[in-house]
Amino acid sequence: MVSHHVAPRPNCPEQAVGPPCDFLTGSENVAHRYRMPIDMKIFLILHHEIMGVPDNYRADEMVFYTARSLRKALELIKKTYVSRWSWWEVQVSELDDTEWPDHVGYFGPRGGKIVKPSFEKMVAIFEERPPDCR
Repeated sequence: MVSHHVAPRPNCPEQAVGPPCDFLTGSENVAHRYRMPIDMKIFLILHHEIMGVPDNYRADEMVFYTARSLRKALELIKKTYVSRWSWWEVQVSELDDTEWPDHVGYFGPRGGKIVKPSFEKMVAIFEERPPDCR
């Protein structure tokens, strides 16, 4: 049996230490158990990349990472190798929020801040890629 240290919980009416309180349910219980704030900012790190064929290029995107701060988001971007015809976008939202995330900024493939990605420039770089990358 593994023993875990559990810090005192002064707001828990049944007990000061021990397992999570029985009166908490669902996400409240998980947040209480793992000491996660219920209202927590989350940074979404989206990777955008040019894809397709010459008569139908498109910018594809997907969420690559999530982070707890902008600093952590930029660290993740800078540690990740992506193609030269791609860029990053960082957005911020509240965890479990139903509103659209807020745009924080765009970043180049290596993490440098850019004002706005140029679709035409990225397509030109995509078209110049070596034949073995096609």
